[in-house]
Amino acid sequence: MFADIIRPLTLTLLLLLPLGSNQQVPSNCVIKREQEKCMEMMALHDSSSEFDCPWFWDNLTCWQPAKVGDVIEVNCP
Repeated sequence: MFADIIRPLTLTLLLLLPLGSNQQVPSNCVIKREQEKCMEMMALHDSSSEFDCPWFWDNLTCWQPAKVGDVIEVNCP
């Protein structure tokens, strides 16, 4: 009798668990936010002849301007 009551309750709680714990921002929102920040940086820092390679958004990462031969590293978003 006790098991007949607990089993459905336990299953219901297990099914509801992902609804309460999944409070993450979807990755496409994070990437869109990163793109917006990159576009702002591009607008703020006018591309001058000082750099051979300008700011660049590659649909995932924002690359800062650099001179030929410079090595640029960025963190994954």
